[in-house]
Amino acid sequence: MHPGYRRRTGLAIWRRTHFAEGRIVGRIRSGGYGYSVDHNIGLAYLPPELAAKGTRLEVELFGERVRAEVTADVLYDPQGARLRA
Repeated sequence: MHPGYRRRTGLAIWRRTHFAEGRIVGRIRSGGYGYSVDHNIGLAYLPPELAAKGTRLEVELFGERVRAEVTADVLYDPQGARLRA
């Protein structure tokens, strides 16, 4: 990180374009920071052929493309193990 810049704790990713193999495949409909997974997360509607868990995509944020991955997992700790650690 550049000296003097502050890390953002939450990054707005709503309505950002996402790409697969260089072509636009949709937009993120909702997003925010996932504190339990320590990453930005987004909800997007994808074509069925790109909706499989593990599919790699790119999301455009502020003119720069960043990596994204489709996940079907629940992004929380249902047993509360992390809370009790």
